[in-house]
Amino acid sequence: GYGLLFIIGVPFTSMTQILPFVMFGIGLDDAFIISGAYERTDKTKDVFDRIDDTITEVGVSVFVTTITSVAAFGLGCLSSIPAVYWLCLYAFPTIFFDFMFQITFFIALIVIDERRVHENRRDWLVCITVKNKETQDSIEAEPKESF
Repeated sequence: GYGLLFIIGVPFTSMTQILPFVMFGIGLDDAFIISGAYERTDKTKDVFDRIDDTITEVGVSVFVTTITSVAAFGLGCLSSIPAVYWLCLYAFPTIFFDFMFQITFFIALIVIDERRVHENRRDWLVCITVKNKETQDSIEAEPKESF
C-alpha cells in the first residue's frame, strides 16, 4: 500500500508513520485466526483439504473484518483534518493488500510448512531430515554384534 501511494505521489506525513504498527496488528490478527483454524482441522486429511476447511471456516470473518476496516478508513478520507485524511488515505489500500497477502502468500506458507513437517525436516535447516521415533526405537532394539 505504501509503495503504491509513493508511486502515485501521495505525500508522506508524520502521522502516516504510525500506520505500520496498525497494519502489523491487523495482519497478525488475521494470521492468528487462519493458523488457529488450520490447527483445529482434521490432521488425517490432505493439506489442501485442510486449507479448504480452514478458509471455509474463517474466510468470511477475515473478509468481513477487512472490508469493514477498509470502509472505515475509506470514510476517514472524507475528513477535513489533514492528518486524519493522510492516515486514512494510506491505511485503506494497505489493509486491502494485507488481506490479499493473507489469503495468498500466508496460506501458501502454511502449505509449505506442512509439507516440511510431513517430510520430517527441521524448522530452520530444512535440508536435514529427522528420523521417526519408531524407526529410532527399532534401530536401538536390534541386537548388536560383539567381536
